[in-house]
Amino acid sequence: DWDDETDGAWETPLTPNPECIVGCGPWKKPMVPNPAYKGQWMPRKIDNPDYRGEWKPRQVKNPNYFRETNAYSRLHAVDGIGLDLWS
Repeated sequence: DWDDETDGAWETPLTPNPECIVGCGPWKKPMVPNPAYKGQWMPRKIDNPDYRGEWKPRQVKNPNYFRETNAYSRLHAVDGIGLDLWS
């Protein structure tokens, strides 16, 4: 049984690889030849005869809409400011 306090930190033993004495280089995934491979898959595109362009929301007239030219004229004068300080 291994005890870190008595035996110290455990280190994995290194096993030499006879094929990589000098160095194996970067690892590459093994490839199996596939004669049926046609490249990266892409979904096929078909024409849509009902396509009417990019969707835009319908604009509906609003009879109650008006543009306020001077919004500050309707405000009352500010007489004081209240501060709520928390500590």
